[in-house]
Amino acid sequence: MIARNKNNKELLKTEKGKLEKTKDFINKYFSFRSKIAQRMYIFILTLGLVVAILSYSYSPDIGVELGKPSPRTIKANKGIEFEDVEKTEEDRNKNEAEVEDVYVYDINVLSGEEGALYQIRYFYLLTGIVQKKEDKSFEEKVDYMANLLGNQYSGSIISMALNLSVDDLNLLLTKTQDIAREIMKEGIKPT
Repeated sequence: MIARNKNNKELLKTEKGKLEKTKDFINKYFSFRSKIAQRMYIFILTLGLVVAILSYSYSPDIGVELGKPSPRTIKANKGIEFEDVEKTEEDRNKNEAEVEDVYVYDINVLSGEEGALYQIRYFYLLTGIVQKKEDKSFEEKVDYMANLLGNQYSGSIISMALNLSVDDLNLLLTKTQDIAREIMKEGIKPT
């Protein structure tokens, strides 16, 4: 209902007119019976379906798996400021002391056919075996042992080793291996 004065000007509009316009708008654009509404619903559903499929298919794979380390390295800003420098340094040293050193070394350096400990043991055991051969002279023993060792050692070293007693050979074997182990440990540095 609209109230008018003598000059035919609208003075009052009732709320019923606005309500009817709103109902007409909703019926026209959102009713299931309306062709416009049906097309709009189909468009929205299709668009939602396409977006869902594409977001599932092309979502980035960051490679994070449960129980495995992260494939990305997270770096802190360069401008980090510490409130208490002494406490931070103390904590850093404490945490560093708790972490085990990681060594990169080859076990075959100490053992194995080419290892230092194996070669030391082989030299002294071979010296003991060659000493026991009674069918050869001393010079033949030196030449025989030099050939077995591939002429890596001079004749004077081999002759000195052949002149030692079995107890002295065993003592030298243990001391030489201990020294070699100590040198190898000092030579292996943490990464």
